[in-house]
Amino acid sequence: MDGTDGLTDLFDDPTYSDVTIKYGGHEVRAHKAIVCTRLEYFEKLCGRSSKFKEANESTIELFDDDPEAVRALLLCLYDRRYDEGRHVNRQHHDIDFNARVYLLASKYGCQRLQDRIEQCLSWTEEFDHSTATALAEILTAMARVFDSGLDNHNGLGETLLRRCNNICYQADGRDSIQMDSATRKPLLDFLSVRPELTTHFLPGLAKAKELEDVKLFQCPGCAKVSSDKEVACDGETLECKQPPTTVTYFRVNNTHVADQ
Repeated sequence: MDGTDGLTDLFDDPTYSDVTIKYGGHEVRAHKAIVCTRLEYFEKLCGRSSKFKEANESTIELFDDDPEAVRALLLCLYDRRYDEGRHVNRQHHDIDFNARVYLLASKYGCQRLQDRIEQCLSWTEEFDHSTATALAEILTAMARVFDSGLDNHNGLGETLLRRCNNICYQADGRDSIQMDSATRKPLLDFLSVRPELTTHFLPGLAKAKELEDVKLFQCPGCAKVSSDKEVACDGETLECKQPPTTVTYFRVNNTHVADQ
C-alpha cells in the first residue's frame, strides 16, 4: 500500500468495507472502524453503542447534502486530498467549492477539514488580482458563508473578507477602492442585503451609488492619482513618462473609489 498506514488506499475499497455511504446518486464503500473513529457524527449514527437503525445496517444515506462536499469530507477522513480529482494549482483554488465543503464540514463537526480549507485559501491569497471575475467568485463564497448562520467573524468568513479587501483596496495606501463598474456592482449588491458587513469595507461604501463622480488623472506606470492633469509623475519607468489617463472616481464620504 502506498499510504503511510494504508489508510488512503482503503478509500472506496470493497475488500474490507462494511458500510456503503450513498449521496446524490453516488456511493462510497467505507469502513465503520475508520469513519466512526474519525467523525463523531458517524460514531453516534452507526457506532457500536448507537441506537439508530444504521448501526445494524450496511448503508448510510446522505441525500440532502452537496454531493461534491460529501465526497470531499469522505476523502479527508481517509487522509486523502479533499479536492482530489479537481483542477487546482498553487495560484488558484475553486473558492466556491471550498466554501461549500467548509459548510458541510462545519455541519458534521469535521474541524480537520475546516482547518485544511482555511490553510488552502490562505496559501493562494497572495495571488488575488483585481478583476470582476475574481471578486465575484469571492462574493459568491462569502454569501454562502455569511448567510449560513456560522460564526462569521472567525475562520473562513474572515479569510474571505480579507481576500475581498485585497482585491478592492489599492496597494498604495490611499483610502480608496479602485474598480470598474462591472466590479463595483456585485460588491454593492452584496452589501445592500448585508449592511452589517459594510464596516468591514470602506465606510459609506453601501451608499456609493448615490454619490457624485469625480474626474482624476492616473499615471499609466505607477497608478499614482492626481486631480491636476499638469502634475508630472516623478516615477522612473517609461510608462510614468507617458501622459496620464483619465479616471472616473465615485466619491465615498471623504474618499474616492475609482470607476475606470
